[in-house]
Parts: sequence; structure tokens; C-alpha cells
Amino acid sequence: MMKNTCFVFVVICLSAFILAACHKNTPTETNAIERTPIVPLSVGNSWFYSGVTYDTLGSIIEPFLESVVISKDSLISNKRYFLYNILFSINTDTGLVSIDGQTKNYYYKYPVLLGETFHSILAVDFYVSCLDTIIQVPAGTFHCLRYEAFYGDVRIESFFLSPGTGEIKLITYQSAFSQKNDQRVYLIHVLESDVIN
Repeated sequence: MMKNTCFVFVVICLSAFILAACHKNTPTETNAIERTPIVPLSVGNSWFYSGVTYDTLGSIIEPFLESVVISKDSLISNKRYFLYNILFSINTDTGLVSIDGQTKNYYYKYPVLLGETFHSILAVDFYVSCLDTIIQVPAGTFHCLRYEAFYGDVRIESFFLSPGTGEIKLITYQSAFSQKNDQRVYLIHVLESDVIN
């Protein structure tokens, strides 16, 4: 009887030790991931993209180049916001938040859960369809989250973002709502040593 009691006591203590060790490591790993901003904001950060527009038959209409440059910052309510894609934006612990006039809302929510939905300042609803997809573009290979943008029930765009780097790829789908032809946009270069090492 004494041997069984000692054995049970040792098993309980060992189990408690293992559970406590796992519990200690999990928040640290999670917090490290959550601290990486979805889009690094700093004056001078620049992203350069190459894109292609297709007609309704899938033939190329025109190639194009675009860039996003953070040209300035501003103090708003005692917090530093950066001009990103024509909106003043800030990274928070729940994602990239932007201001449009008096409206403050998510540009991209992050961190996110698979299947999570949220409304964006871009006037669309986002659905998180993938948490880790590998995307290869001229700028390199990135682990990305995939956000699907919907207007009502119509999917209009897919955004691929790599935490710490930002927007890697964009697909625009032809629809009556968007009045656009299909487009594919790929990151070709990032200018800022803190964005890609």
C-alpha cells in the first residue's frame, strides 16, 4: 500500500512539473510572435511592387509598377501614426489600425485566428483563410497570412501579409462591384534594413 501511494505521489508531482514547464514557455513564445507588427511602420520604409492586369479572357492587358512609401508621421491623441497607403496608421497589440476622418478601425487585424472575420477601414469585411502559406515573389520567400476581402457575399481581393514585412502579394478578382479586371501584384523590393534582414 505504501509503495502504491509513493508511486502515485511521484506520478502526480512529475505531471505537475511537466504541466508547469509547458505553461511557462507558451506565453513567452506567443508574446514574441504577437509583438511582431503585421506591417513595420517607420518613416522611409518603402515597398515596391510589380503587377499585371488581365482581361476577362485571362490575357495580359498591361503590366505596372507601384510603390508604397511611408513619407511622414504625425502625433494624433499623443500617439505616433504613420502615413501608410493614404491613411494615418499605427500598430497596436491587436493589429494595424488606421484613421479615416473621424473613423478609427482595423486596416489589418493581427494576431488573428483561422476563420476569424473583422470589418476593415477599407469598407470591406475580411476573412482569415490561412495562417501560414508560403509565397514566393521576386523579393524572396515569405510565410504569410491570407486575408480574403469581401463586399457582401462577393470576394473581391486576397491579401498575403508576412508579419514584420507587410503586404507581399495581392490578388484582385474581377467583379461587378470592383469594376476592375483581375490583377496580380507582387512584392519586388523592400527598402529598409529593419524590414528584411
